[in-house]
Amino acid sequence: SYNRPLIILCDYAANEGSIANLELAKASGASIVIVDHHPPSKKISEVVDFFISPFAKKGSSDYSTGLLALELARMISRNIDDELALYALQGDKSTLASKKIFLEPIAIDLVASTIERENSLNEFNKLIQDKKRVKEYFEEAMGRVKRILEKSKSATKVRQVEGVRIALIKLDKLCKKNEYPQKGKCLNFIHDEQCKQFSAVASIGYGSDYISLRISEKAFEKGVKASKLINYLKEELGYALLSGGGHEQAS
Repeated sequence: SYNRPLIILCDYAANEGSIANLELAKASGASIVIVDHHPPSKKISEVVDFFISPFAKKGSSDYSTGLLALELARMISRNIDDELALYALQGDKSTLASKKIFLEPIAIDLVASTIERENSLNEFNKLIQDKKRVKEYFEEAMGRVKRILEKSKSATKVRQVEGVRIALIKLDKLCKKNEYPQKGKCLNFIHDEQCKQFSAVASIGYGSDYISLRISEKAFEKGVKASKLINYLKEELGYALLSGGGHEQAS
């Protein structure tokens, strides 16, 4: 029916922890479309109308949600900039990303932290057309990252566990709400810096009511997996853990 509400969810909601809420939305009469590259729940196809995922075709999370959304948009309009796919892959740290480093994804991230969401698409379109502004925002963003990396030295505690370097980072000391880089990106930069010196690294960023994980390939090979830690926390702290999930090496 044309009167049914349509819910479109991008880059989340495919995991097991989202099923109960999706069932509620479905029961209310909504049509649901999910575009997500995270490993999905086995029940996802039962509770949504359309599920767009690389896993549906035996792909991997490297096919980022931004890339999937761009292909969906291409079915609707021919006026699509192919470089947006490269920005999406770079922003998600996909192994399919171009070796060229684009300034635009980082400039967009900086702008996204400062503007109202309702105006974001127009602002982003204006930004990527203005190479001078892109360069200025990129340089400002990298300056902020450099300062955070310096501050992170005093906010990080390190442990060695069975050949894996565990870095515990108090993100609340480094990141502020609605400022670039936000906690997820902040942890990415700190983790990447750790990986320049050590191969098997698990970086755990935490605050008053959350933890975030980044796990290097070597640490993953040694058996460090986000799902294991999340399941353990659910068993030990089920009363406190409302949700959790994502990738095996980033959650």
